[in-house]
Amino acid sequence: MPLLQVLLFAEEQNLRDYGRAVWAAFEEVATFYQRAMPELAYHRFVYDSGGTDPDTVRAEWSEAPGVAPGLGSSLWQSLRSRPSAVFDQEKMVATVRRALGERCSDSRLLVCTDQQIRPPEDWRYILWDVVGKDVVVSTAAMDPNYWGARIPDRVATIKHRMRTAALSGTGEQLGLKRCSKAICLLYREVVSVECLDTMLLLGREHGVSSLEGLGFDPRPREPGQRQEILEMRGSGGLESA
Repeated sequence: MPLLQVLLFAEEQNLRDYGRAVWAAFEEVATFYQRAMPELAYHRFVYDSGGTDPDTVRAEWSEAPGVAPGLGSSLWQSLRSRPSAVFDQEKMVATVRRALGERCSDSRLLVCTDQQIRPPEDWRYILWDVVGKDVVVSTAAMDPNYWGARIPDRVATIKHRMRTAALSGTGEQLGLKRCSKAICLLYREVVSVECLDTMLLLGREHGVSSLEGLGFDPRPREPGQRQEILEMRGSGGLESA
């Protein structure tokens, strides 16, 4: 069961600011679960809104295996056919699946967008959502700029939050259950974006010994680079796994 990971950004500036960090996070999510499931295959796709040269973007990001051609320029236009402040994640998944065609038939899909997706009634925002067997992650409310907070490690913050949501969603796609441990990557009670900041490792309650206690540095100096999987000790010590 391959994982298909799609970077789907509408804003050119977001793509330039933290697109590469998300691209690296895709690989980190896949390699994390490959420690327990070496047979797990993944492929990454990038689509930009047209303000940048997609061939240049792909050339810059194509150093890692698993890179596939970008999506066609008609994709975003189809999503914008009825402009709205938020996007319907079910329509987004259906549109991406149509664009990818047969490659989606036996796969699980992870879409990361910089746009807001439809929250439940009476909620201000949603960070990610499970749509059938697929997952849509929105970085909109993960961005400190969304809250008016100008911080020097903005990109690292977005990356950690996005990757944590993706690790949680992908874990569910692979059959893991969410839990009640706030430090765990599969914590179920994510009621605010700050919850993602303290989700750091996979807990032993999930019964995956090869991943127990492992995670990633939440504030890397170079968020655009692929990070090592670390053993998370105590309240913040980090060791390579």
